[in-house]
Amino acid sequence: MENKLPMETLVEECGANRERKCNLKDQSDKEGIRDIPSPKRLRDRQALFPARVTNVSLLEKSERSGSGGKIMTPESLSSSDCLKHDSEMKPKTSPACQDHNKAGQMKSLAIREQNQKNAAYNLGVAEAIRNHKNVKSEFYKSFLFDKRPLSPALNALKQEEYSQSLLKQMDNRRENEIKQRQNRELMDHLEQVQLTEELCAQRAKFLKDKKEETECYKRALDAQIKNKPSQLPLFEPDSSEPIFGKDEGELVVEKQKREQKYMKHQLEAAANHKRKAILHQLVDQRRDLQMLQRTQREHLADKTAELERVKRINQCLQEDWERSAAMKQQRDLEEKAFERASDKLFLLDQCEKYRRCKQCQRRTSNVGESNLWPLNKFLPGSRLLV
Repeated sequence: MENKLPMETLVEECGANRERKCNLKDQSDKEGIRDIPSPKRLRDRQALFPARVTNVSLLEKSERSGSGGKIMTPESLSSSDCLKHDSEMKPKTSPACQDHNKAGQMKSLAIREQNQKNAAYNLGVAEAIRNHKNVKSEFYKSFLFDKRPLSPALNALKQEEYSQSLLKQMDNRRENEIKQRQNRELMDHLEQVQLTEELCAQRAKFLKDKKEETECYKRALDAQIKNKPSQLPLFEPDSSEPIFGKDEGELVVEKQKREQKYMKHQLEAAANHKRKAILHQLVDQRRDLQMLQRTQREHLADKTAELERVKRINQCLQEDWERSAAMKQQRDLEEKAFERASDKLFLLDQCEKYRRCKQCQRRTSNVGESNLWPLNKFLPGSRLLV
């Protein structure tokens, strides 16, 4: 019994620690339901509590296979690791301790199931929030902080400078807009003045043209009234003189004269035209005749020059042939004379009959050479005797 007491105390302490951890986890899970953790916190938590699959007990494996292969939480893995270490430390335990361990395992299983439910709920809420953010991803990039501390004096000075520069920019922009509006109004006014002047000028020109046209019509009417023909005489039924056709004889005579004049002018023009055509024809014939005569003369000159050239060539060829024949006859005569000549015809053959000088005995091929030895001591290398 004394040996079993420490084991029981250790088991109770381990169970108490597990219960305290479970209570803390429950509180954190309840608070997590109110305050949804972010995915970053979940990743950090997973990084802090990595899963350990090698040290899972047989009971946990059976429950995992029964639950359809759900993912185990770090708390369950940690409790199972604690139990595994306890079992390894004390493999032989009493039945009471085994019952106590079973009760702790059942409690841990219930806590784990609750944690799984909480995790599933939190996962669903996180997925819903993520989907909502994906649907409406636009958000404001500026926030208002109620408890933001006051800016220091340096920032206030910068803000003052910024505000002054912004006000200055606004003033400049307003001045530019005013100037542009004034310039635009001035241009519109100038265009209106120009249009008014153009309209006035067009109106004045129209009135002037109309006045001139009226004056022209007036002058024409005045001329017609001034040159108005005489009126017909009064109707007299028993008049002795004819009323119509009094001046027709003069008009007919004048018309005949005018027609005769036109006919005479046309006859003269036709005769002149015919005469000019005949003259042009004669000039063309004369030009063609001169061209033919010139061509004939050139042809005769070319033919005469060609005949003279052929005659000259034939004469030159004849002279060359005669000269060649004479030279050939002369060569034949020289060859015959050479053949008839004796053997002592060459100069060397003729010199054989003369005796050679015995003192020098020079050769016939000796050119500028001497058989005498010089008496000085400077002898050429080719005459040194060793």
